Amino acid sequence: SRAELPKHQGLTELFARTWSGGTQARKEADIFESTEALATSLNAVPGRHSIGLSMEVVPGFLDKALEVYFDVLTGPTFPD
Repeated sequence: SRAELPKHQGLTELFARTWSGGTQARKEADIFESTEALATSLNAVPGRHSIGLSMEVVPGFLDKALEVYFDVLTGPTFPD
């Protein structure tokens, strides 16, 4: 982001793009397939002073979608 020091330029964006790239329990393809099957969107959003993980869920799938969300939130592996 523009708020980053020149030597850190792009780190927030890189973090956001790789956050949902896999967890200890799920590979990136598993996360994608789960969110698709649950009609859910999962996005990492870089901001000026923060980064967030957002999710949109169809009401009937909230419990299962939250399992995926919390897995990505708490156990990312940031694969190469």
